[in-house]
Amino acid sequence: MSEKTGKRLKFVLLVLRAILSAIVISGLVFLLVFLAGKTKLLSSLMWDNAPKFVSISAIFLISAAEYALFHFSITKGHISRLRKHKASMGAVRLLIEMGYVFLGTLLSIFLGLPLGCEAPSCFIGAATVLLILYGEERADQELNDINVGASLGFCFCFYNPISALCYYYEDFRDKKKPKWFDALAVLGLLVVGYFTTVLLTYLFTDTSNPFFFFKIDEVNFEYLANWSEYLLLLIPILLVPAISFVFRRATRLTRDYFMNNGWVGFAFAGILASIMVLSVRLSVNDYNYLLGDGHLLWEMDYQTELSKATFELVFRFVFIVLAFSFFHFGGKTIPTIMLGAAFSRFFITLLSNFMVISENASTILDLVFMFSFFASANKRYLASMAFMFCFPRFWIIGPYLVVAIAIVYFLDKLFPKTKTIHNVLFISRDGHHESYLRMLGAL
Repeated sequence: MSEKTGKRLKFVLLVLRAILSAIVISGLVFLLVFLAGKTKLLSSLMWDNAPKFVSISAIFLISAAEYALFHFSITKGHISRLRKHKASMGAVRLLIEMGYVFLGTLLSIFLGLPLGCEAPSCFIGAATVLLILYGEERADQELNDINVGASLGFCFCFYNPISALCYYYEDFRDKKKPKWFDALAVLGLLVVGYFTTVLLTYLFTDTSNPFFFFKIDEVNFEYLANWSEYLLLLIPILLVPAISFVFRRATRLTRDYFMNNGWVGFAFAGILASIMVLSVRLSVNDYNYLLGDGHLLWEMDYQTELSKATFELVFRFVFIVLAFSFFHFGGKTIPTIMLGAAFSRFFITLLSNFMVISENASTILDLVFMFSFFASANKRYLASMAFMFCFPRFWIIGPYLVVAIAIVYFLDKLFPKTKTIHNVLFISRDGHHESYLRMLGAL
């Protein structure tokens, strides 16, 4: 076999393994999201049918089990730690870490914590690509297997290739820009995995339209009618940077406190998490919609009582801050978007006592607040606008959101720089072959 033929064969095998990676990741992410829905249903059935002492005991036991998984996990479900330890883990340990993240995420959802499946999907995608592709020679050393897998996992979790590509480019803010061929290769894998996810959704669920990304419902295409409603958009534009700054600072301080106290921090976090969940589960006022990632809260009718809207906002803010600080597996993308919705619901309830707010204006304020807060809290301005395509009302909020996020971006610069907690999807592959040899030695 000539050298030229050998190179062609390696390239073909690389492409086939890349396609296999996309298909496997889409299947695993679909399974995670599918089982998460069943887990949430199982949790509700337990509270509706089992004796209360059984349900309460289950909450504490499951919480303890998840902390045990977190304690024994090397990576803690973080992409950065996966990158750090990949050379010394080996294939078996990598599979164990994937199992920890998969099972731990289901336990978080069973407990009703305000966490999502997106960060675990990124981790599972990265680990899958490591298992299938790690060690392959590439002409371009800048495209990292871990980060490609994370991008794929993010896409399949949200059925949105555009958001994954925005993550791709946004993580090069302070690095070398990706080449067009890299972007094209990632886009090809995103398309393969996306349609695999669509097929799995069609085969194994009752969803009438599995093309979630392209789904457009009937919406009201009227824009804001008068100057007073335009002024409503000043609320998220002016308040979001300050609110997200407080949110990031509170999350970092609480996380540092728990992490710096060893097993005491683990125990205290477990007890506090269980109390927060039980305070809602056992509430006579039926506040169960406050559990989970926030979808139920956003889908409910607007509050008419300011006291109840205030309670919803305060509880959700504290619950999310603590959940991000506890030792749980789960993502914060959807929770931060839905926290923005809680802020919007509060201000709409407050202002409704003084003025009439149309349904269309309320919808626009909701969505602008949601995505502006996500953008500011996570420093993901480009990805925030990509999420618009996940919502049928994109055609309404598009012009408002672009302007709002642009202004929020510049206002964010006024606040002190703080370390943002998020997964970097793409890094340099320097030292790749040496790492591969060390990994082989660890198998």
